[in-house]
Amino acid sequence: MGTVPRDEPTRSADQRFTLLVEQCRTDLYRFLLRRSGHPDLAEEVLQESLVRAYRSLDRLPAWSMARPWLFGIARHVLLDELRRQKVRVGPAFEDSLAADPAKSPEQHLEASDWTQHLRSEVAQLEPPKPEILDLFYGGGLGVAEIGRLLNMPEATVKTHLHRARAALRRSLCARMEPGGGS
Repeated sequence: MGTVPRDEPTRSADQRFTLLVEQCRTDLYRFLLRRSGHPDLAEEVLQESLVRAYRSLDRLPAWSMARPWLFGIARHVLLDELRRQKVRVGPAFEDSLAADPAKSPEQHLEASDWTQHLRSEVAQLEPPKPEILDLFYGGGLGVAEIGRLLNMPEATVKTHLHRARAALRRSLCARMEPGGGS
């Protein structure tokens, strides 16, 4: 996650947009993938979002707000596409375990099991908690930015984050207890 290009008179809007895309593209794709559950759909929505954002550069209030603005556009494009396709949003996370030769197959399996459990628990949280967790941890957006994006007060975003973390903590602790399914 890099810094968003500032309002610099020496850079053109095209140059700033290119830099923004370079800095946000991976996080944006991962966010869309987690929210849609479909790699092809995530890529399609990403492309459409970038086109729409570029065409709407004149509506960007300030370059310091570019990252949440871009996530907001992507979120709306995804929701429109899901409504159009009548696809149910479901979490599908790409496998985050990179091949690590230092880990044994048993360690990979255990890490994968924990990852799947966590993903399952996040998916069971009531809306908008999964999306807020995604934007905060996966998208790198702050509480204020998420609040603006989802049209809710910062305190509400903080409450959802706190409750989501608490629910996940309870679930993970229960799993670690003897007979808890580890």
